[in-house]
Amino acid sequence: MTRRFIARRVARHSVAGTLAALAILSTTATGAERWIALPDQPDSYASLDAGSIQRMPSGPVSAWVRVEASNRAGMRSLQRMFGAFRGDMADFLYTVDCRSRQFSVSRAKLYQGALTVTEKQLGNDAGWQRVDGVGLAGAVARQLCSG
Repeated sequence: MTRRFIARRVARHSVAGTLAALAILSTTATGAERWIALPDQPDSYASLDAGSIQRMPSGPVSAWVRVEASNRAGMRSLQRMFGAFRGDMADFLYTVDCRSRQFSVSRAKLYQGALTVTEKQLGNDAGWQRVDGVGLAGAVARQLCSG
């Protein structure tokens, strides 16, 4: 092999490596832009997945909301919701009826780090509940009903 041939191969590999790194960085940035920060709750941080927003023809809007425990009380709260399972983060599928200012939560996923611990359908006994102005449901409704 000549020096020229080796130099070309090295140049091709470094260009390919640079392009791969740029693709990974742009994917990471795009993923981070999907999440809209919601006001912090007493025991958790919350964000809304903008990529999951779905507007139904009948009017309601749904999206996944991520809740990350910020302290032990937040982790205990998640544990109460999921029974015996322990985790530090959960995703909840919120549906908001913007006209009547009501919401429901139909599904939930619990995580411990990057591992999904459990997923469940929520049998919401109350059905649709009123959106309060100060809680997490209010913050979700403001995001989903503003556009």
